[in-house]
Amino acid sequence: MLSTLFAGPAVCIGVLTAGLILSIMIIPFITASAAMCLETVPPVIKEAAYGIGCHHLEVSATSSFPTRG
Repeated sequence: MLSTLFAGPAVCIGVLTAGLILSIMIIPFITASAAMCLETVPPVIKEAAYGIGCHHLEVSATSSFPTRG
């Protein structure tokens, strides 16, 4: 079943190839969006997180994507 879905012409144009190319093409967009999201956090919040002993990953996770509750 998968061979009929991903089988394309002999010139390497098919669903699998198109999916791989599109997944590579959206990487810059995702990277730029994530960078803009992380830049919108005020420096005071980041410094407060560093002050209580958080690591770089914890600072970005807790200050950029806070949980509700």
